[in-house]
Amino acid sequence: MNNISKTLLVIFLLVSTFSNFSPTLGQSDGYAIEILPSFSIATQEDIPRIIELASKNNVNTIYLHVKRGTGTNPSPGVVFYNSKIAPTFYNFDVLSATIEEAHKKSIKVYAIIPVFYDIIAANKGYASVGPQSEGWVCPRTGFSYEKSIIDEIINGYKVDGIVLEYFGYANNLNCQCPDCLNEFSKRYGVSATRLNLEIEKQNDSELWIKWNVFRSEELTRYLNKLSQDIRTNRKIKLGIIIPPTTYRDYFENTDFGIDVRKIGNYVDFIIFRRQGLPLEYVSDATNGYSLQYDGDIYVTVENKDIGLLNLVYSGADYTKGIIYFQREPWTAQSFSRINKSRAESTNIWAVRVDSREYFNLDLDQLIPIWKKCNINTVIISAGRPYWINFRWPGHDKEYSNIVQLSNGDPLEKTIDKLKQEGFKVVVSFSLNSP
Repeated sequence: MNNISKTLLVIFLLVSTFSNFSPTLGQSDGYAIEILPSFSIATQEDIPRIIELASKNNVNTIYLHVKRGTGTNPSPGVVFYNSKIAPTFYNFDVLSATIEEAHKKSIKVYAIIPVFYDIIAANKGYASVGPQSEGWVCPRTGFSYEKSIIDEIINGYKVDGIVLEYFGYANNLNCQCPDCLNEFSKRYGVSATRLNLEIEKQNDSELWIKWNVFRSEELTRYLNKLSQDIRTNRKIKLGIIIPPTTYRDYFENTDFGIDVRKIGNYVDFIIFRRQGLPLEYVSDATNGYSLQYDGDIYVTVENKDIGLLNLVYSGADYTKGIIYFQREPWTAQSFSRINKSRAESTNIWAVRVDSREYFNLDLDQLIPIWKKCNINTVIISAGRPYWINFRWPGHDKEYSNIVQLSNGDPLEKTIDKLKQEGFKVVVSFSLNSP
């Protein structure tokens, strides 16, 4: 295990087997950052400071949250610009000041607008009805209110784009308000008073399938209306943030209600937000979305995670670019971390070796192939908690079968062999498995 300690150890899940990663792909003229004002902006003077840093570090697009989406201070639904519709948080207009400063530096500003998660709107009488729906808005009853906020922004500010967030439902049993149930019942010829969606869900019935189709069609209909105003009439780019729920097939997880196959005509791009799922899902998700959506796909990455980018995105062949964000003030160090990661990641070609292949792996046969294909990095698994693939004195009970059947340390032997052949070696360790 001595040599392993000299090897870069990255704690994350598994990445794609064989591919290249370039975080600058599609962003050769710069990159994008996402700013959450409640974390990054305390005074109006913070805005030109952040823009100056962004400009010096080759940022070409800022995705600015103009309405609170989650958290408690301020409440979701409070906005960060001078609104006549929703309550405001600052005594100055964050959106106006950001646009003014950013456009001086030729930086575009996209406004991120959380839509149907809005405590302010829910308390106005637009609340969604159903389990675990607190803070969520019914699209049918609350759409006009939410659209009025979007209209206020696109008509009053020179934004370069709009990004919709929380454009969906709390879960697939929402919304069961009278308006939604009556419309569903009328469309499919069922009795609203006798409808029990919990039972339909348990039975995975035909009616349950129709319910989920109905929800996705409702969201698509509202998205079409917004697209007409934003893209067609105002000629402004429109994107939507998609949570990691439906990237293979809509019916695998219908909680959010967005069917990606249906929205392609109404948005210019989608943004994938990982939201705590294992890092291995990033490439799987973006590649899966590309089968359902022909437009550009971006991925958000938290600054604290960027050290893993060269591995996590190694299989994200269909990712147009990365949007970097953080839950703390933007500083020179923030951009330094991003720039370092981008520089280090552009020349990495990686292949992954699963621990199950240790005994069957013919390195002498594979190494020439890897070298011919310009592979310079090999990722190997050290196991998981209580099932480790290396010898660790005092932890014999946690040894995997690989270690138990080996005379030495299989992980160390593999690392030594690969390093002798000139490869960089990255060891992964899965924390998400028992």
